[in-house]
Amino acid sequence: MRVTITYLGVELDVEGNYEPEEPSRLSGPPEDCYEGEPSYFEVEDIFVNGISIYEMMQCLAVATNTSPISHTDVIHDIATLVCEACDNMEPDYDEAE
Repeated sequence: MRVTITYLGVELDVEGNYEPEEPSRLSGPPEDCYEGEPSYFEVEDIFVNGISIYEMMQCLAVATNTSPISHTDVIHDIATLVCEACDNMEPDYDEAE
């Protein structure tokens, strides 16, 4: 799936796999109760104006290694924003699984 978000003032198209939240079930018979899972987005690619920047981000992170914020922190922040956007979307039942 591809989702558009704004990160640090830049519009990004983020491609990846989204897993919706699975709510906890904490009442009823113990065998039917379980802890839930938060929503999750696995980033596969990031585009700015149609140009992929994901691989470039990975290469820069390896080459510089001097940034006060790590590549994984940025990807985590982007994935969190995408999850928030997906969590608030109306379901698209026509989208292929």
